[in-house]
Amino acid sequence: MNNIKAAVVLSGATLLVCGCTPPGPSEDLCVGRKAGDLVITEFMSNPASTDTGSEYIEIFNSLGTAVELKGITVYVKKTDGTGLKTHVIRAGTVPARGYMAIGDIRSGPLPAHIGYSYEAALGALPQSEAILGLKCRDTVIDEVQYLKEAKAGHARTFDGSLNPEAGANDDESKWCDASELFSGGNYGSPGKVNLPCASTMVTQGTCLDTDGTSRTVVLPSAGQLVISEVMANPKAVVDTAGEWFEVRANADVDLNGLVLYSGTSKSTVSSADCVHLASSGYAVFAKNSDAGVNGGVSGVASTFGFSLGNSGGSLSVNLPDAGVIDAVTYAPAIDGTAWQLDPTKLTATDNDDPNNLCRATAMYGLGDLGTPGADNTTCPTPVDMNNCIDGTTGLSRPIVRPVVGDVVITEIMAHPAQVTAANGEWFEVLVNSNVDFNGLALSFDTTTLPALTSQACLSATAGSYVVFARKADALVNGGLPAVLGTFTFGLTDTGMHTLSLKNGTTDLDVVTYTTSSPGASLQLSNDKLDATQNDVAANFCVTQNATYGMSPDGGTGDKGSPGAANELCP
Repeated sequence: MNNIKAAVVLSGATLLVCGCTPPGPSEDLCVGRKAGDLVITEFMSNPASTDTGSEYIEIFNSLGTAVELKGITVYVKKTDGTGLKTHVIRAGTVPARGYMAIGDIRSGPLPAHIGYSYEAALGALPQSEAILGLKCRDTVIDEVQYLKEAKAGHARTFDGSLNPEAGANDDESKWCDASELFSGGNYGSPGKVNLPCASTMVTQGTCLDTDGTSRTVVLPSAGQLVISEVMANPKAVVDTAGEWFEVRANADVDLNGLVLYSGTSKSTVSSADCVHLASSGYAVFAKNSDAGVNGGVSGVASTFGFSLGNSGGSLSVNLPDAGVIDAVTYAPAIDGTAWQLDPTKLTATDNDDPNNLCRATAMYGLGDLGTPGADNTTCPTPVDMNNCIDGTTGLSRPIVRPVVGDVVITEIMAHPAQVTAANGEWFEVLVNSNVDFNGLALSFDTTTLPALTSQACLSATAGSYVVFARKADALVNGGLPAVLGTFTFGLTDTGMHTLSLKNGTTDLDVVTYTTSSPGASLQLSNDKLDATQNDVAANFCVTQNATYGMSPDGGTGDKGSPGAANELCP
C-alpha cells in the first residue's frame, strides 16, 4: 500500500489511511479502555467478489466521546482458539455513538465505506466457526463468535432494532444476513446503522418464503422426519469441523424451530427464512457449513454446537410443543465412516433397530464415507454373528466375547422417580477386560431377550462402565449417559428378582435383588466389585449421594451413578 496520509470524512468520523508508524514504547494507549467501549456490529466474511479488498469489520463506539483506535488490536481465530491472526491498529477515530469499518484493502485508495485497512494481517476471514475480537493489551474490549455461514455477498449484521452492546452481540440469533445493497453486488451497511433483522419483523410461527412473503411454518409431526445417517468421527477433517447427521422428510415440512439434541445438549434451527424440506428430501445438520472446511459436505440446512460422541450416543429432533419427532441410538463410530439407515427402512420405527443401520460405503468430499444429503446405500443382510466392524480400524474382525468374570453387574435402577419405569429403568455393568457385547443376551427372571446384534463392534474397554436401559434417548430416560443397548422387560421393584448377562447358555454374571427405593438405584459397594461379591445382597446398598440427569422442572435428578464409579456402602 502507498505510504501516504489522507483525511477521509465518513459518517462524521475522521479516518486515516494506513502508513503511520506504530506507537512509541512510552505511549500507554490502553489507559481508560475497558470492555464494551467498542462493539463489533457487522462483518463481511463471504463477499460476492474476491475476499481481498472486500472483507471488512464494522466497529461501533458505545461511548459519548470519540474513541481513538490507535494501539487497539483486532484479531481473528477459530472457535477452538487456534489459527490466531492479529493486527495493531495504527490510526483512526470512531465518533461518539458512531460507526467505522476497517477492511482488507491491500492496494490503492480506500473505498468510501472503509476508514482504515488492516491490509493482509488477518488473511481471509473464516466464513463460519470463528471468533472476531478487539483488545488493548490484555483487556478484551469485545469479542464475537459466529458459527453460521453468511449468504454469499451478504455481511452478517447485528440486529439494527437492538441497542449495539458487547453483551447482546454474543447471541448469534440476534445476527442476520444484511439486506441492504451497498457496493458491487455486496449487501451490508458498513459505517452506518444496521437495518433490523427480518426475524424481528416476522410474526412468531411464520417465516419468509422464497418470494419474500410471510407464511405459516409447516411444523413436522412425529415420524415425518427420520434421522437417516450419522457421521460422528470424520477422518478427512477434525471432529470439530466435520461432524454431521442427516434427516429424511416423509412429508413436506419446514425445519424452522426444530431443536436438535445430542444427549441433553441442544441446538435450535433459527432462521427468518423458511427452511423447507420437501417430502423424500434430505437435510444435513453439521458442525460447520463451509464445504471447504467440513470435509466436503455442501447444502447444510443448519449448524449445531454440540459434539457427537465417538463411543456412540443418542440423537433426536424435537419441537418444543410437540415433543420428539424422531430419535436414534448410534453405535460406536468408525473412523471416517458414517452410520446410515438402510434405504428400504426409512421410518422412525425402523431406525430404532440397530440392525437397520450399517457402515456407509460411498465416498464424499475429501474421502470419508457417507451420503450426506443423498440416498443411502443398501445395508448387507444378515448381520454377521461372528465378526463386527472395529470402530478404530473400520475393518471387520472377530468378536471378542467375554468370559465369566469379565463383566460384573454393579448397579440397578428399578424404581425411577423423575420419569416412568417404562422410560427410566436401567442397570450398569463393570467391564474388567477389553470385550465386545455383540451376541450377548440380557435376561430377567425367566425372560431372555434376543442376543445383541450390530454391524459395529459393541466394544468396551477394561475398567469402564456400560449402561443398558429401557430407552436410549437421554431426553426420555431421565438423563442417562450413552446407552450401549436397550431391553424390553421391566425391572420389577418389589419382591426378589434375578438379572443376568448370558453368552448363549452360559451365565456371565447373575445378580439377585429385592425391593428398591423410589428415585434411588441399588449399587454394589465400590470395594466389592467382582462377580462373586455381587452375589451377596448385603454388598449392595441404596445410593445416598450421587445424582444424574435432572427433574422435569430442572431440579436434581434421581440418585445413582450410571456409567461411573459407585459409592462405598456403609
